[in-house]
Amino acid sequence: MRPIDGLKALGIYAWFAIDAATLVYLVFFDGTRYNWWNWMIIIPIDIFLATIWPVYWIFKLLQ
Repeated sequence: MRPIDGLKALGIYAWFAIDAATLVYLVFFDGTRYNWWNWMIIIPIDIFLATIWPVYWIFKLLQ
């Protein structure tokens, strides 16, 4: 394995770790109140925002 391959793998793991941490933040700690129907809309939006986490955190920090 070349060193660049190890760094590339580390970058991919870091990307998905931050992706998962962002999803946990959005689902549990963002202050959203869920009821019997709105979780069907909010959870997919949270998953989408977690996949584009750099954009989400830039807008979150600029608020």
